[in-house]
Formats: sequence, C-alpha cells, structure tokens
Amino acid sequence: MAEFDEHLRRVLDSRTFAHAPRLRRLLRSLANGLSLPEDFQADRDRLASRLAAYYASEGETGTLQFRLTDSGLRGETKDGAPPVPAALAVLPVIGQTPEYSFLADGLTDDLITTLSCLPELRVVGRNSAFLYRDQRRDIRQIAAQLSVTYVLESILQVVEGRLQMALQLVDAHNGWMLWEERFDRPLGELLGVRNEVLAALTDALRIESPHSHLYTAGTSNVNAYFDCLRGRQALAQRTPESLKVCLLYFRSAAEQHAEYGSPHAFMAECYLIQAVNDLASARDVIPLAEAEARAAISIDPGDAHARAVLGAIYAVYEWNWAESAAELENAIRSRPGAAQYYQLDAMARLVPQGRWEEAFEAMDRARKLDPAAAALTRDLGLMHFLRRDYDGALTELRKVRDLPGAEYWLGRLFIELRRFKEALDVLEPAGEASHRALSGVAYCFARMGRKSQADQVMRQLRETSRKSRVTALDFAHPLIGLGRYDEAFAYLRQAVSEHTSNLIYFQVDPVYDPLHKDPRSLAIRKELGLAKP
Repeated sequence: MAEFDEHLRRVLDSRTFAHAPRLRRLLRSLANGLSLPEDFQADRDRLASRLAAYYASEGETGTLQFRLTDSGLRGETKDGAPPVPAALAVLPVIGQTPEYSFLADGLTDDLITTLSCLPELRVVGRNSAFLYRDQRRDIRQIAAQLSVTYVLESILQVVEGRLQMALQLVDAHNGWMLWEERFDRPLGELLGVRNEVLAALTDALRIESPHSHLYTAGTSNVNAYFDCLRGRQALAQRTPESLKVCLLYFRSAAEQHAEYGSPHAFMAECYLIQAVNDLASARDVIPLAEAEARAAISIDPGDAHARAVLGAIYAVYEWNWAESAAELENAIRSRPGAAQYYQLDAMARLVPQGRWEEAFEAMDRARKLDPAAAALTRDLGLMHFLRRDYDGALTELRKVRDLPGAEYWLGRLFIELRRFKEALDVLEPAGEASHRALSGVAYCFARMGRKSQADQVMRQLRETSRKSRVTALDFAHPLIGLGRYDEAFAYLRQAVSEHTSNLIYFQVDPVYDPLHKDPRSLAIRKELGLAKP
C-alpha cells in the first residue's frame, strides 16, 4: 500500500486540489476507510469531477488512479488493469485453551487460505504470519515489516463447551478500528462463526468481486472440520512423524463427511511431501497422492490446492510438463494470493526445464506474498546454485543454514566452490540424520580425490540402506565424483525406473555436468522430457 499512500500524497499536494480544502479532507477520509454519507452526494460529484481534472492534467502520466465506488475509494492502475490489491496480515489466533491449540492454528490457516482467493486482496502467507505467534504485538511495526495496511487480531478460548472469540480488524496506518466482533456460541456452531467472520471481513475491506462462495468450509460436519484442522496443524510441522499423524486426521475427516474435499487435497500434499523429501518411495506414495487429489477435484472441480498438488505430481513423477503447467496455472488463477503455488511452479516445473526468467519471476511473487518464509529463501538459494550463480546462492543459503534441507545444498555449494573443509563442516553433522547429506560427504571426499574415504562413506550408506530408505541418486553422486560413470549410470537408470523426485534436476544440477556428453545422459533427458529438440 506504499504506492497507494504516495499517490494520495501527490493528489492532495497537487495544484488541482490546492484550493479545495473540503475535497482534500473528503479524499483523505475516504482513503482512510470511511464511507461517504448519503447526504454528501453533491460533494461526491465534485470530488469525482476534480479527480477527473487531475488525471487529465497533472496526473496524466501516472500509473495509478483513484476511482470512487458505491462503497468508497479504490486505487487501481490505468487502462483497465486490475485494482491495486489491499494488503492484509492475519495474525495467528491467540489460543487461550491449550487442548484447543489446533483450533487457533487451524482457523488462522483457514482464514489465510480462504482470503488469498480474492484478487483484490494480498494476504500475507502463513510462514510470515506465524512468526508473530508468540511475540508481543506492535501492530504498526508488524504492518511495516510485512508491508501491509490491515491487520486482523483474534483471541479464542473454549469454556464449558462454548466458543468465545474476539476479533478486530485494524488499519495499521492510522490505528483506526475498521471492524470488531465478539462471539460466545456453543462450540458446535464454529462453522457458522467462521462464515460470519469471513463475510464481515470482506465487507469491512470492501471486496467487490463475487465472494459468497467463501462463506462455506466445504462441510457442515463440525467434527470433520475439527479433524481437518488437527491435520493441518500436524502438516505444518513437516516432520516424518507429523506427516503420519496428519494423514490419520485427514482420513478421519474424509470418512466423517464423504463430500468434504479438503481432507483429500491435504492427504495428497502429505504423500507428495513424503516423496519429494525421500521419506517414502515415489512409486509407493505418488499414486496415493494422485488418487487423493483427483478425489478432491471430483468433489470440487475448483479445488485449487488439489490442482496445485496434481500439477506438482505431473512434474516430479510423470514428467508431463504440459499437464503440470495446466494444473499449476489453474491453481494460481483460483488462488492468486497463494505463495506456495508460485513456489511449486518455480521449483517443480520451471527450474527443471531451465526456464530461469519465469522461475525467478514466480519466486519473486511468492516472496512478496510470504516475505519472511525461510523455505522460500532456501529454494531461492537452490535456484541460484542450479543456475551456477554461486555468489547469489551463498547469500541466500547462509540466511537459512539451520533449516532442514538447506545444509545439504549449502554443502554442495561449498564443494562447487572447492571450499571442501567448509563443505564437510556443514555436511558431516547433518549426515548423522540425513542420508542425502551423508551422500554429500562421500561426494565431497570424491571431489577432493580422497577415494578411500569416499568409499568408506559409501559403505556406510549401503549399511544405512538396509535399515532405512536411501535413494539411487545418493549412490550415483559419489560415483560421479569418483569418475566411475558406468556404475553411476546404473544407479541413474534405477532412479528413472523408481521416478525418484529429485531426478527432475538432472539437466540443471552441476553434479551431472561430467555426464552430459555421454549418449546415456541424452537418453535420460529424453525420458524426463527435458532433451532440447
């Protein structure tokens, strides 16, 4: 909204409005969210005329303009472009009843997800919003940090079977309360409260596009909704155990209401995460993910989350880039405010194909929506690494080196920079819990020419594979570093047959550079749909 405020300042300071103090006050009031009283119609007409005069003279070259509507003032770009979105941060609901923490977190997730469907509204993503979960809250400071105008705060507790909830929507620029409400209802009426909150918020924010479809959670079964919220809380933790737990909750929600699509979409996401993070064989879980995504779509063809997951499946498992594009673009159209979908589009579809300009544009949009998300910083670092921009990669990956997965790519980066000691300092501790990092240790020794140590770590990998999942790529990489290309290609063929998720980076990952003059590399790229015509 900084652009909106700067444009307001220019209009108020213009020669056109210099001798119209009443109209300046009226314009400022409308910009601050006040509605125009009915008996001010004459002033409205004069303001509209004065704005038209401004845009025909001093404001002719600008890119933004104000338009008077029945509900107040809107900022929009010229030439019929979409309105400049308002910006909202939904802060985590403060739960005051520990056993109902899932309800506080889940409602926050639900509000963010639902409101991000609105093209007039930029809603800060979950990762950034949840940074303020346990902090003392200075609304103006938070608004400045997240570049938003509006902030929603909520407190929730459950007392003797009753839901008690207080909410307030604040314009952080001036501290004005735009809307506030208190609810004291039986817990079984939670879905009604949820729908009333969304209706009140869209009214307070003067949303003009059709949005009545938002006033439904997809189910009228409150217990199914509860289990879906419990599942979402577990899903957000992204640990191997929490992914198993969330599947149980989502399955329970789906069983309680057969026409409830969201649990199926979230189950699809769980299975996809297991495959991408090598927690399970893609051949085992991706068919389950696809079945759940299609179940969600059969219930609601407009389910953006299911479409996004299906788009990722087409990329990482089926290597069908055209269908992946269709599904991910569909999801983004349905939920233009979902940072996760731009991230998926970049990392699963665009980066593997080397479509760098589009990939960085998608990631830039994701970061604007979720500016403090550590996972986006990690993936941006990975993108720079895969593009061979090692300075850019180092800048980003160092910011999040403690984030799961970041240490592996930081170690790989140090190897390419031939800073082998730093690579081992990162990879060896991580290798105690991560087979991928342990493979990185073996690859590092191989690149250093320390063959015996590389072989020793590979023996450790083989021993690990007897107890837990180690992918074919984990064996292929050290073998490439050792120059044992025939053995490496044997493992790569295994990865192709298993549809190992990270094989999608075969064309862009530096680890494979020594192989690309070999005809066997071209054969793999053709199977992946990545060979250049």
